[in-house]
Amino acid sequence: MGSDSDQDVYLMDNTVLSDLIDDEGQHLMFTFDYMTDRSFFMEMKELIPGKNLMDPICSLSLGKAPAQNVDLEQMPKRLRLQQQRLKTWMKSFSAQIRSTKTNSTLRDSTK
Repeated sequence: MGSDSDQDVYLMDNTVLSDLIDDEGQHLMFTFDYMTDRSFFMEMKELIPGKNLMDPICSLSLGKAPAQNVDLEQMPKRLRLQQQRLKTWMKSFSAQIRSTKTNSTLRDSTK
């Protein structure tokens, strides 16, 4: 990571999520392995003013965590599998968002 990036760089050790998240529905993507582009995604589901949560709550988990070591000869195959898993996750996530928006619209229309 060079210093000439147009994007801000946040180190996990020094970053508090409340410094990055302001609104419900906000998304973050954390890439923890740039070589194999392994990442995880987060969404703020509910924000309660004045309440601090010390431990996160995982409301959705898809798939299994990958092995923490990488065989470079297997890299192309792993990348293809990762792309397929990400596409599947994105379809599921998009369906969840559509469902949430539909439920929210229904709730709003009954007020």
